[in-house]
Amino acid sequence: MKKICAILFLALIFILGVGTAVRIGLHTLPEYLSKGDSLPSVAMSFLIDAEYNLQQQIPRKGNWIDLFGGFMRATGTDVVSDVAPIYTVYKMKNGSFAFIHTEENTPLSEDQMTSIEGLKRAADAVGAKSWFISIPQKTCTRDEALAFVSRGVTDNVESIDATRRQAFESCGYSVLDLHEKMHEQPGLHAQLYFKTDHHWTAHAGLWAAGQIAQALSLPTAQLDASQFSEQVRPRAMFGSEGQRCGRLYCPPEDFSIPIPTADTAFTVRIDDEPEKTGSFEETMLFPERLEGNAYDIIPYDLFLRGNYEHISIRNDKNPDGARVLLIKDSFSNVVAPYLSLVCAQLDVVDIRFYEGELSDLIRESRPDVVLVSVTASIRNPNFIFTHKGSDS
Repeated sequence: MKKICAILFLALIFILGVGTAVRIGLHTLPEYLSKGDSLPSVAMSFLIDAEYNLQQQIPRKGNWIDLFGGFMRATGTDVVSDVAPIYTVYKMKNGSFAFIHTEENTPLSEDQMTSIEGLKRAADAVGAKSWFISIPQKTCTRDEALAFVSRGVTDNVESIDATRRQAFESCGYSVLDLHEKMHEQPGLHAQLYFKTDHHWTAHAGLWAAGQIAQALSLPTAQLDASQFSEQVRPRAMFGSEGQRCGRLYCPPEDFSIPIPTADTAFTVRIDDEPEKTGSFEETMLFPERLEGNAYDIIPYDLFLRGNYEHISIRNDKNPDGARVLLIKDSFSNVVAPYLSLVCAQLDVVDIRFYEGELSDLIRESRPDVVLVSVTASIRNPNFIFTHKGSDS
């Protein structure tokens, strides 16, 4: 059966691929060459366009990926290559999937260190505590379940994270290493990530919020699991790895969401949009992000609608609580809603998109705590928190 599937699939690739290549070669390759790009750039542009055109020849978006994934599964392949190598998907021993980080572990530059110091000075000026939250990635050398099926696959993410922890610590930040916290409970690491995505589950966001609140000496009773009900959306999660492998290779998984049972009231503003007021469900969750074609949506954007420059969250039930500034990447999208339960004000800034001066925001919002929660998957150039360390 596997041989028959393989032969039919290869025949389909050949027929469609030849037609696509001829059409692109005749009509668009001269355009690539006329731009004066190097041969590798021309080849990459050609491959990307060829892949896109090939997909268009199969009705219904995603069918091509599903067929490809089905072929990979039938032949026992545990690495699904992508045109962009950084999105190649690797299978783990527990049946989960991940990207890997092959970039070298290089020290932060002088400008980056200066910006970290500048952020610390801005926090000190308003009496705010400064913390670096070390967010672990899915891959882990301590958990056999998270080892890769293919031998010789290495991920530099742990060493990159260790270097950054040391950099922040040397600048006077307190450090919370959530990787260490995970391994206080054997097997926990593997439970906190989606199977079809590299991000944390909602339960991991709740767990991390509790760890952060405890480190900051904030109330933690509201973050106990007993204070939440369970909302399950069947097969609603089909993450970044899943969308690159296809539904025949790794089917969609359930999306389980802890919902506070206590009365909640928040006022949330996303960038410059009008404020939205209501309960936890009404202000933190955007179920429309789960609707549509599996290959067109990003289900992880259920929380806070995804990644934005600045999200302001006011807890109207806790006006006397702590004021926190969270500088983050996408991993903290599932952390911020739960952390806001024990804060009066939570300002959430995505360092990849924020164009303002963070020291100005700190002066205006006067937080009690500044948290830097940026994962090792974010490359070094994004570690610029103030413009060359400026305090003004």
